[in-house]
Amino acid sequence: MRSKVNVFVDLFRQREELEAAQAQLQRAVAMRDDFMSMIAHELRNPLNSVYLQAQLRRKMLAAPRQPDAQAMLKMVERDERQIRSMVRLLDDMLDVSRARTGKLTIVPAPFDLVASTAAVVEAIRDQAQAQGVPVTLAAPQSLNMMGDEFRVEQVITNLLTNALRYGGGKPVAVAVGQREHEEEAFVSVRDQGMGIAAADQERIFEQFERTEGAAQVAGLGLGLYIARQIAQAHQGRLEVRSAPGEGAEFILSLPLPALPGPP
Repeated sequence: MRSKVNVFVDLFRQREELEAAQAQLQRAVAMRDDFMSMIAHELRNPLNSVYLQAQLRRKMLAAPRQPDAQAMLKMVERDERQIRSMVRLLDDMLDVSRARTGKLTIVPAPFDLVASTAAVVEAIRDQAQAQGVPVTLAAPQSLNMMGDEFRVEQVITNLLTNALRYGGGKPVAVAVGQREHEEEAFVSVRDQGMGIAAADQERIFEQFERTEGAAQVAGLGLGLYIARQIAQAHQGRLEVRSAPGEGAEFILSLPLPALPGPP
């Protein structure tokens, strides 16, 4: 009798494990299909734009009158923005693959966190002005640290881009500083958008995950995952403070180099 009971228990456990495996497989297939759909959507829009611009330039060049140089320059600038968007998408996909295999490259060197943050803010200012969004930066004169400047700027760019996407056209505030009594620097990016529910605040750092209500905003849900991987590779943290309807503040915390000891 005991052996029969054990057989039934084992069969029941195996059935539960099989059902769990099937559910995981179905979720993986759904994620794959959603991912492929998002990739197609994200690449189709900029490619269509570049193609239409190319056709328009062909007509302008074929016209009897010499094309306007300023108009051509604006079209080239639009093309460059679209191409950068596609390159960034491909870079994100490569970085996800590197992070999952532990091959995300970090090349540490001395750099000024304030200067790097200011450079990112300046680079994104045109996009912000086009959307009518003021971006402010509060920071000390300088804050020297050790890390991969390119990767840190990648994180800040991601946070600022998200703030413009989800901020509802309201001002975005960036701050850089050092926490008192802690050997740690921080970069804070705060928006005044829709906010993030507590239940979603860890989920959004996973691959292909996005907040509820973000379906109308472009993106694959990879940026925050990559940004957190970069922060952790620096022995740092990437966190969010938010509530629905109250905007969101993303905080990148990075360790400062230890002060030299006595000789």
